[in-house]
Amino acid sequence: MGVEMQTWIMFLCYMFSFGVELIVNGNIVTYFVETFDMPQTRASTIGAVFGLLNICMRSFGGLWSDIYCERFGIRGRLHALFQQTFIMGVALIVFSTLTNDNCTSGGLLAVLIWWGSFTNMTEGATFGVVPYVLPNSVGKIYIYIYTYIYIYIYYEYLYLTYMYMDQEDHNM
Repeated sequence: MGVEMQTWIMFLCYMFSFGVELIVNGNIVTYFVETFDMPQTRASTIGAVFGLLNICMRSFGGLWSDIYCERFGIRGRLHALFQQTFIMGVALIVFSTLTNDNCTSGGLLAVLIWWGSFTNMTEGATFGVVPYVLPNSVGKIYIYIYTYIYIYIYYEYLYLTYMYMDQEDHNM
């Protein structure tokens, strides 16, 4: 297909961070309303925290990557990306186990901040690695990554829309 394997790996790294962020930002309020029986205004306020973490946490992920690069070279950037992605995954697993029975609003907010922080930090670390993948084709890599991300997001939107419509049809 003409696209190197490294580009696909970077696409997956970015999809698992930025793609997750976009899907979560679009669905978190509904999740809180349905799962935690929150009023819409409270669910919106708590859900906004996930998106607002972008203000600083993406930069912290890049900074973490830069610090590791200074100490360990490009392998340091890869280790930083791995560590942030791993912690993001653990935080997602913990978040997915929360219910009204085992969590207060404060606990929910704390885990949401933890998960959202590392989701955004992983995006920053991904950007720290991209220039080293194919140094002569950095722009091309970004174009591929963003194209694939938006195709994936559009597919997810259609899938979730039709899945939700099917559930409504069965509930009637």
